[in-house]
Amino acid sequence: MSSSELQGGVLPAPPSFFECAAAARLVPSLKAAILYSMHTVLDSGAQGSATSLWALRSFDELVLVSQIAMEWICLRQGSASFAEGVYGLRRVPLPGNKKIKVMPSLFWLAVFPYLRTKLERAYARQAGVPLTQIGTQYVEAVPRQLPPLAPWPPASRGTAARAVALWERAKRAVRHTFVATYPFCHAAVEGCELSYQAAFLVVGAPFFSPYLQQAGCVLARSTPRQTAAAAQAARRRRAAMLAGRGALARTAMQTGWVVADNAREALILFVLSFKALEWYFASGESRVAGGGGGGAASASGGAAPSDLIGSDVAGVAGLGVDFGKVLPSAPLPLPPAPPSATPHPRGCGVPADARLCPLCRRSISNPAAAVRSGYVYCYPCLVDHVRRERTCPVTCLPMGEEGVRRLYLE
Repeated sequence: MSSSELQGGVLPAPPSFFECAAAARLVPSLKAAILYSMHTVLDSGAQGSATSLWALRSFDELVLVSQIAMEWICLRQGSASFAEGVYGLRRVPLPGNKKIKVMPSLFWLAVFPYLRTKLERAYARQAGVPLTQIGTQYVEAVPRQLPPLAPWPPASRGTAARAVALWERAKRAVRHTFVATYPFCHAAVEGCELSYQAAFLVVGAPFFSPYLQQAGCVLARSTPRQTAAAAQAARRRRAAMLAGRGALARTAMQTGWVVADNAREALILFVLSFKALEWYFASGESRVAGGGGGGAASASGGAAPSDLIGSDVAGVAGLGVDFGKVLPSAPLPLPPAPPSATPHPRGCGVPADARLCPLCRRSISNPAAAVRSGYVYCYPCLVDHVRRERTCPVTCLPMGEEGVRRLYLE
């Protein structure tokens, strides 16, 4: 976008705050969706290859390289970042600049978020605080103190040992300084971003973020005429690049352009598909958790729990159920009751009539049960025996007065 499009050096009307905020949150949301998908694939029971594990460990670096390539193409062809192009925005250079600055824009779009992520991880490791939003590694939320700085090594030690000790002391000093200063630096950056957004929303400042000001551009809406002109200029530029090339080079360049042109639509389709699958499996998990049997779900026209597979219901995989097999469509029967305790030869014995108390051999009044055995007695008889013998009257199992439970009949 050249400065000739500025009318008399006046900046165009900026887009709304919500358009800018949505564009700023699109790439982080894409990163989180891709990372979650990778974790889901690896946690679903599939055997992860060395390549997939390496890709998960090197996720930030792979995203950095991919984002630099994607943003470079978008900035050169459409004068907008990937996220800004999705929402129909473009970057307009400030008066005095002939075109947008690609390299500063690339730094603030791709490199700076990568550095912030790495610094956040380093602070989490050194200070022992949890990672909140960004990252593939998590630490325990247990604050810890860094080891104190070691005293200066004595001069009597050897040169090599003294150099090693000085190096270790220097590293600990750097860690102490980093842990002490990082929260203030992080708060300063967040506060600067918030102040720019507040000024953009309240007083109509031209810059939505300080990174746009550092890149020397502002955001504006793309009109259909500008979009068509940019597409026509890209076609002319590509035709000039293809002139005089061999068949293999032309095929490779055209393939790369097709991939670049459809990358944005493919990513948008991926996000929509991911959200649809997330909603589908979340509804399936709710049916499994509170359905009360698959027959009711099938009768109501919904999918029965028997249609769900273990890799699809990852939210309930921790219950110890083998979801690799098809879930039954009918509720499981109740387990049998545990076997009753066996009367001890030295116990009072059990009368043939279950309505009689084993101790007094009269009809049970004010019934109470012994928790250890389950036999029912008169409450005064059972309490008196337990206080005296500290055992169950029938089974002679040790029990205390807390093992007596009164029964209330309706």
